[in-house]
Amino acid sequence: MIWKKFLLFFSLIGPGILTAIGDNDVGGIASNSMAGAHYGYSFLWILLIITVTLTIVLDMCARMGVVTGKGLMDLIRENFGIGWTTFSIFCLTIANIATIISNFGGLAGGIEIFGISRYIFVPIITLAIWYLVTKGTYKIVERGLLVISMVVLSYIGSAFLAKPDWNLVIKQTLTPSIQFNQDYLMLIVAFVGTTIAPWMLFFIQSMIVDKGITKKHINFVRWEVWLSSFLSDYAISFFIIVACAATLYKHSIKIADISDAAIALKPLAGDFAFILFAVGLLAAAILAIFLLPLTTSYAICETFGFENGLNKKPEDAPVFYRVFTGLLLIGCPFVLIPNLPIFPLIITAQVIAGISTPILLIFILLLSNNKKLMGKHKNSFIFNFLAWISVAAIILTIAFYMFLTLTGKA
Repeated sequence: MIWKKFLLFFSLIGPGILTAIGDNDVGGIASNSMAGAHYGYSFLWILLIITVTLTIVLDMCARMGVVTGKGLMDLIRENFGIGWTTFSIFCLTIANIATIISNFGGLAGGIEIFGISRYIFVPIITLAIWYLVTKGTYKIVERGLLVISMVVLSYIGSAFLAKPDWNLVIKQTLTPSIQFNQDYLMLIVAFVGTTIAPWMLFFIQSMIVDKGITKKHINFVRWEVWLSSFLSDYAISFFIIVACAATLYKHSIKIADISDAAIALKPLAGDFAFILFAVGLLAAAILAIFLLPLTTSYAICETFGFENGLNKKPEDAPVFYRVFTGLLLIGCPFVLIPNLPIFPLIITAQVIAGISTPILLIFILLLSNNKKLMGKHKNSFIFNFLAWISVAAIILTIAFYMFLTLTGKA
């Protein structure tokens, strides 16, 4: 009996772990690296709080996907009308395009660490991604993405090779500290944007629907979400911050480019730590270049009622695959522009995503509390309490950051 449940759980794995590991895209790596390099371990407690919020939100999205059999944009359209749906798809698309370009930038910067030209590597990888998605099935794409996602775990190794002070790490993880200045708050907003990224909220729900998971397996799906959020998303972000804090912050090295963190690790933590960090960057970029265009394709098709899904052939879901292809064609050529400032672009993309997040969270909270829609699977009191507190905190942080930005106060 236990073995049957164990095997069933593993057969349902996919949406949760891909969403959680995909959360550590190039923007996530950049934000985590900057946090560790510029502020040491002081962001670890913020990461813990944001991860709890992320888990609650993904749990709501997963439950809605299983119970309704519909994607998030479908539900927004049916329950709030086309006006709010158009607004939501606009927010998502802007945030996703910025994030797609930033991940292509990370791919270009990551491969050049190894002395390979971006002008050769980036187009080849783009073509390979396009071929796998347009010619494969859901199962093939999911398995390919799971293999790539395992490579991102290399960041755990790089953190241990950096030899941090683990007592200090634990202390600062559990001890809140905050700075009320523009740069610090901007990084918190970027953290929100990369940890509770708008694309994730749509992706996990659409993938659950595409996979065909039913209500009888809802508890397995929720377990996957919670385990994935902490064992993959939180763990990877945690170890990236630790690796950079133990080396770059300790030696007062600031980073101005996505590849700086990996290169700076080399003399401080050794060649192997450098290789692990750089390979993790490449894997994260490739994974995100798969996931973000797919999310946008799902959302646009759900908004306007077009056929969508990886189990459908291009001729059966033409808009779905055209949107996916179009987004690849935007991101790939953009990063082939010489001297493009990649790092500011990446952080800006996360800030845009962070500002968009609270709007989408409010829709998710309203939908997951709809008894007619969710029945016995609607939110509990504790879920609502934690979720609304989190949304309020995010909105206040963004408002304060915007105030400092507009008034020019640091």
